Amino acid sequence: MAALIYEITWTRRLTLVFGNTVYSVSTVLVSFMGGLAFGSILFGRFVDKHRKPVRIYGLLEIGIGVFALLLPFALAALNPAYRFLYNSAGFSGAGMVVARFVLSVSVLIIPTTFMGATLPVLSKFAVRRADHTGMGIGTLYALNTLGAVAGCFLGGFVLPGWIGINHSEHLAAAVNIIIGFTALGLSRRLDSQYSAPDEMQENAEPPIAQIAGPNDRLILLLFGVSGLLALAYEVLWTRILILLLGSSIYSFSMILTVYLLGLTAGSLLMARYVDRLKKPVQVFGWIEILIGLSVFAGMFIFRRLVFEQYALQVEPLSYLTSNFSAVLSVVLPPTILMGAAFPLVVKIWATEIRTIGRKTGTLYAVNTVGAILGSFAAGFILIPALGSKNSMFLLIFISILIGVILLVSARSREGASSLNYATAVLLIFPILNLGSNNNFMREMTDEMFESGSGKIVDFKEDATAAVAVIASPLGFKVLSVNGVVMTILCAETQLMAHLPITLAPAPDNMLMICFGMGTTFVSARKAGLEVDFVELCPYVVDTFHHFQKHASMLDQPGVGKIIADGRNYVLLSDKTYDIINIDPPPPPWSAGAVNLYTKEFYELCKQRLTPDGIICQWLPTFTSVLSESQYKMLVKTFMDVFPHTTIWNSPNQMGTYLIGTPERLVIDKNAFDEYFSRPEIRYDLSLYSAVHPPALRVLNGPAVLSLLLLDEDGAREYVSGAPVLTDDLPVIEFPLFKNGSSTKIMHPSLIPTSDSAPSVF
Repeated sequence: MAALIYEITWTRRLTLVFGNTVYSVSTVLVSFMGGLAFGSILFGRFVDKHRKPVRIYGLLEIGIGVFALLLPFALAALNPAYRFLYNSAGFSGAGMVVARFVLSVSVLIIPTTFMGATLPVLSKFAVRRADHTGMGIGTLYALNTLGAVAGCFLGGFVLPGWIGINHSEHLAAAVNIIIGFTALGLSRRLDSQYSAPDEMQENAEPPIAQIAGPNDRLILLLFGVSGLLALAYEVLWTRILILLLGSSIYSFSMILTVYLLGLTAGSLLMARYVDRLKKPVQVFGWIEILIGLSVFAGMFIFRRLVFEQYALQVEPLSYLTSNFSAVLSVVLPPTILMGAAFPLVVKIWATEIRTIGRKTGTLYAVNTVGAILGSFAAGFILIPALGSKNSMFLLIFISILIGVILLVSARSREGASSLNYATAVLLIFPILNLGSNNNFMREMTDEMFESGSGKIVDFKEDATAAVAVIASPLGFKVLSVNGVVMTILCAETQLMAHLPITLAPAPDNMLMICFGMGTTFVSARKAGLEVDFVELCPYVVDTFHHFQKHASMLDQPGVGKIIADGRNYVLLSDKTYDIINIDPPPPPWSAGAVNLYTKEFYELCKQRLTPDGIICQWLPTFTSVLSESQYKMLVKTFMDVFPHTTIWNSPNQMGTYLIGTPERLVIDKNAFDEYFSRPEIRYDLSLYSAVHPPALRVLNGPAVLSLLLLDEDGAREYVSGAPVLTDDLPVIEFPLFKNGSSTKIMHPSLIPTSDSAPSVF
């Protein structure tokens, strides 16, 4: 349980340093899982030579807890080190990948090594008879994974939004330390009952099926490939199911929770029977075949399931019940089979008591290394090269192929029936689907916009996201990322550029965080500014030509294209800007989006502003995106760093602009009117006329001034008493248990009108 809480919180902490890109997250996970593999091998060999496994286990748990308490201090040292490498060493993209990996390993290696050591160390205590290895280690693995289920649910649904990241880690560290001292207290009695390895071997009953021979390493290799497939399946399930579950952090946590639950159930079930099996290799083969077939069936099942994307109107119980049920029906059957494989392979591979620690450690390490490779292969090779659908059927093919190989091996080792060769025909199922149309994700996205609301005119997917351009029957286009509509062509995104430009004293350059359709970028360029834009997903930028007439603008002098995490860019870059424009992807509770709303993020932005610089933050207020209390919290957080903040409505009342200035805002009405009277600005704002209210169909100076809602005094009074959003307590990302069906949705009409703010003129 504690380990999964750490994995979630440490990944959050490290991505604040390295960025929330798929490459950064993968680097952190590889470092974490690599430490587990290293610890299992290292201590697996060590524990076989010692007679006090419970004492060793207690010391490991205390060590995990102590290093977990120290880790935030180590992470704090990464920021300056990483900034130095970024700005001084001139590292290439590949160089920064290496730097991220080295820095991640440097802070994670000790606690994750201790975590990886716990299974082989306890296996030495739990297994006393050679004919009980499968049951002992299988039960141990199942209990450990069951704790991981609890940790995943707590860390992914409850703790960060209730007690924060720091206290979540303190809780997990306390659990580790209590476990450690409890184990030390029990060690004198339990370790005294522990016989020497030679004595146990002499007293042990002979195993039911002693497997030995040159093909043992084949079993180990296939088990590693099985681990590779397991994590690759998880990556692909996440990519596909996110379209239906929605983009919140709960969607990712839900999939991982079900995944771990399946491993637990499968391991517990197999542990009860594994030591009685006469032909374990044959059973292993059939399990791999059934994994492939169950995933194959799931590809058709989930197209008929009902999912409920998170919204404030949904009661927590309804949301969890509906979506957990749907995910369970797809993910649980194959993961139960995956969980059953571990105790089975332990029974095949670990046949001697005296080497049980080393053998268990080797198995766990091989499976973990396979998992690392599977996660990498699925995200960075298979999805970009084959797409989600063909990638899934390739994995199904490999699962069935492993099963067939194991059945062939079982015939010589265990005398399995030659009828098992007939299972090779099952390979036909995935083969028939491989190479056929690969429009699965495109079709799924299309279903998101059914009932004549539009058709897809362009679709691409890579390790980052599935990006679609959708043409509406009404003649306009929308941009969708992972099934979520990002933006449309409208005056809102144009004013996101023009409003801060006209309020800033002679600005020369602008930083845009999040590119979208590029409308804000185009407006800023038409106003004569140099523009750097930061976008997480490269395919979003590639859709620019669908929405704007002059795609060559991206290649003009004075344009900086940065494919990166926006927060990470302002952390690492030394460049300063006259205007910073932030338009995070909707909704604010999307996984990772909270990083662009916290106090710490705004403090980083303040460092990147020139002395007269202005910052503009877009806050959506339409449909079911925010409650009023959430809206107030976001405004209060912004004002905590930029106290001279004014709040402006948008032409179609889709949201508001927060404008932060270095001093109290004073508007020169003549200069304001003059800016919006410039021919190029008038033409730009005429392209997507405001539709509501009618008085704003022409966005001239007076019309834009009428959008002012609150000056800084009114804004300060409006958010009085609201909490501040921080990295430590990201409550916007974890709102499920804080908002019920009675929560009112924020709407601009809830904000006082501009009549209360005359002092800005």
